[in-house]
Amino acid sequence: MKIRNFSLLIILDILVVSIISLFFFLPAPKSPPAPPNPELVAAHSAGVIDRNGTIRVEFTRDFDTSVPVSQDAFRLEPSAKGNLSWGNSYTLEFSPAQPLKPGTGYTAYVDTAKLAMLPPQPELKGAEHILPELKVFSFVFTTSIPNLELVLDPVRIDNDGKVLVSGLLITEKGVAVSEIEKTLQSKELGKVIWTHQGDEHRFSFARFQKMKNRERQQ
Repeated sequence: MKIRNFSLLIILDILVVSIISLFFFLPAPKSPPAPPNPELVAAHSAGVIDRNGTIRVEFTRDFDTSVPVSQDAFRLEPSAKGNLSWGNSYTLEFSPAQPLKPGTGYTAYVDTAKLAMLPPQPELKGAEHILPELKVFSFVFTTSIPNLELVLDPVRIDNDGKVLVSGLLITEKGVAVSEIEKTLQSKELGKVIWTHQGDEHRFSFARFQKMKNRERQQ
């Protein structure tokens, strides 16, 4: 089998465009349907966050952390399982059970009526003595994109003129195989054959017939 530089730039363009379309375009941020009340919420996770990261809400008031946290006081859209807990008396934390989907816009909903707020201290006066209304609020964020490295093998052409395109994708930990197999799709090169081992994912396309010079000019 001979090794040749067969339309290497064209093949690279096909593969890179496929990867970029799935991994490198973040969704435009949405506006939360029910923004948090600044009298109750001091800060929350926002922008682009790690897919394995903890989602936090910091309140302006203290809550009773001795009361078990109601797990349905927090939810995500798209849906994701995880554990809700108190980091301290005023910081609520949600830890995803699995890495969130990469490059995805999420909306978080927090139902403060299901959390046990401590009564205000007797020495507080005025607005600080009044409990803010407890209701559902929401905020938005986007998950990060996994690091990915593409290594393309030399293109091979056998004696029958059929071409073999193959290579290696190296990803960070925690990227689902189903997501990896979506990265390479090409009508020109046909079906992708995958072999997965840890964070290394070897691929090859079924051999296809090299175009003749006359066919290229048409």
